[in-house]
Amino acid sequence: MNRLNKFYLFLISFTIFLFIGTFELCADERLVIKSGSEFDYPPFCIVTNGKADGFSVELLRATLNAVNLDVEFQVGAWADLKDALKEGKIDVLPLVGRTPEREAIFDFTFTYLPLNGAIFLRKGDFRIKNITDLADKEVIVMKGDNAEEYVIRQNISSHIISVKTYSEAMKLLASGKHDAVIAQRIMGLYLIKDLGITNIVPLEYEISGFRQDFSFAVQEGNIKLLKTLDEGLSKVMSDGTFERLHHKWFPPYNFQKFTIKEALVLTLPVILPAFIIILLILFFISRAELKRKTHSLLVEIEARKKAEIESRDLSRFPEENPNPVLRLQKDAKIIYRNNAAVNCLFSEGNAVGSRLSDLWKYEVNKALDTNNIRLLEAEISDRIFEFTISPVKEGEYVNVYGRDITLGKKAQQELEETNRTLENKVKERTKELEILNNDLKAFNYSVSHDLRTPLRSLSGFSTVLIDKHTNSLPAEDIDLLKRINISALRMGKIIDSLLRLSQITQNKPLAVNIDISSIAKNIAKSLKDHEPDRKVEFIIQEGLNTFADEELIMLVLENIIGNAWKFTERVDDPKIEIGSKRIENNTVFFVRDNGSGFNMEYKDKLFEAFQRLHGPKEFPGLGIGLAIVKRIIVLHGGKIWAESEPDKGATFYFSFMNNTG
Repeated sequence: MNRLNKFYLFLISFTIFLFIGTFELCADERLVIKSGSEFDYPPFCIVTNGKADGFSVELLRATLNAVNLDVEFQVGAWADLKDALKEGKIDVLPLVGRTPEREAIFDFTFTYLPLNGAIFLRKGDFRIKNITDLADKEVIVMKGDNAEEYVIRQNISSHIISVKTYSEAMKLLASGKHDAVIAQRIMGLYLIKDLGITNIVPLEYEISGFRQDFSFAVQEGNIKLLKTLDEGLSKVMSDGTFERLHHKWFPPYNFQKFTIKEALVLTLPVILPAFIIILLILFFISRAELKRKTHSLLVEIEARKKAEIESRDLSRFPEENPNPVLRLQKDAKIIYRNNAAVNCLFSEGNAVGSRLSDLWKYEVNKALDTNNIRLLEAEISDRIFEFTISPVKEGEYVNVYGRDITLGKKAQQELEETNRTLENKVKERTKELEILNNDLKAFNYSVSHDLRTPLRSLSGFSTVLIDKHTNSLPAEDIDLLKRINISALRMGKIIDSLLRLSQITQNKPLAVNIDISSIAKNIAKSLKDHEPDRKVEFIIQEGLNTFADEELIMLVLENIIGNAWKFTERVDDPKIEIGSKRIENNTVFFVRDNGSGFNMEYKDKLFEAFQRLHGPKEFPGLGIGLAIVKRIIVLHGGKIWAESEPDKGATFYFSFMNNTG
């Protein structure tokens, strides 16, 4: 008994363990965002042990992790990755410089790293001193990079060589081919060091028009993911993750090493005079004054250190950030603002230490009290900004990141206005169509009653005259009476067809599961019964089914199969086949015959009312049957078309909406 109890206890414990493990596994499942990364754009995007790595790769991973999302990277050439994002094959790219060309196809987060480009050339090449010297030179850039966009946009050179990667570009330049490479400075320095290239240097010249503001980029219009990335980026900048990653990937880099002797030669002329001046100052200042000032200086240094540590999370280069960046204490007191905040948002009167409006006070205090990120949209002058207010963990202040959304807002307003205008026009047109539809119904009634009555009289009276006076009237008069009778009958058929054509679209089709094979067999039997002398072979595929209005589809098949019967009249071995085939994952039905066929040059007229491809004496008919067929097919959301050659028969194809099974 004890063993049995122990077994049950073990079984229950094991079941609970499995349940908890399964629950935790389900709880840990997170949405995966697809991203791309370049082969070699050090230290931002590189490949380590076959996997995407680098500062921007780790930053994106940390950003998405901060908002409880995962990311998977595919590594490829930059031009391919850019196209993949544009086409929606991936969700985000971790390192994209904002350019006018890209603003049109991507949406960007706020800038996390602004850097400048540089001209790289071979050592000893003194022909190139600035950007204008490249006009007649061969300039290498990476395909799809913003350097390529820049040189094309500014018409820097008439000889631009685009390559897949900057590694290829640097190797070409080092081997003596072409004249210069334009690339981002830090990336270029890392790359030539990693490649072991010693004969390439960056020109000590700043390209003023080629500053790269690096951000995360998403497909244009993906606002939900964009806001999520802004939120995550704010968090990693607030909790020290950004600073940690920056320190990891951008350590002090000794691109040039000095010996101790060289260092002394360079620094002694500065250090020695400064040392003498300090000694003189200390000599003339009293000990008390020195103690007071020393204490004050220590306090200031400590405060500056603290402020420096706290401000790192704003971004590595906040002053160069083109977007407004602020730090506000409780009650919206300004303790930091960058140049963009001064130029774009505030007057010089709103200096550090002053307070912003009550609206800002409310939003800042709310963010601090709840420790949650808040979004604020504000119109300032003629611009509209979206601000992310991010409380700093265990801090008494918030970081504020602004983004100019004027163009997007204006576009949205214009779109809404356009939609309203279109909606009003649709309402007007709908009302007009209702009036026209009512007029059409009245016309149909008039045709049905007022026109048919005199036609019946013409047909009936002419028939009476023919029967009564066949022997007493001249043959010519009897022939005229017969023509009147035939014309009246034909006119009646035309009116019936027109009424049927107009009535088809007045009622919504009733979709039910119908057996096309069975309908086709009944039509074939009816045709054979009507003309028993004709020997036509019918090949009807079994199991043809669709969802449609049975009465209307019967009319479609009567017209198409009836045409096939009519146009095989002069063929020795007439055949009519009804079946289906798969075309682009859709079931398409067809009616094929080996009759007279037609010239495809006239295919556009085939489904128009009263258009005939054969003369009435050659083949009888009104020329309205296929117009009715097309209207029925379109009413069902389907398509109809035909393929044919003269004297080789014709095939009519038609499909219905949702026939994908």
